[in-house]
Amino acid sequence: MAAELDPRSAHIVEKLAAALEHLSRPEEALNAWERILAMTPNAPRALCGRGMALLALARDDEALAAFHQAV
Repeated sequence: MAAELDPRSAHIVEKLAAALEHLSRPEEALNAWERILAMTPNAPRALCGRGMALLALARDDEALAAFHQAV
């Protein structure tokens, strides 16, 4: 897995998160978005991705908070 090659690369983890979203694996995508946010707090793309994953998991209140934080 690419993220295992350089787990500190937010760019690589972002690509992984997007792929997991596309594969309808929201829990894993959420973990990846949270890894990015640990590296780059308040990154708008990661916050939006986190929100989308939370929506897919029916965690609507948390998703709304992530979207608000992104803007």
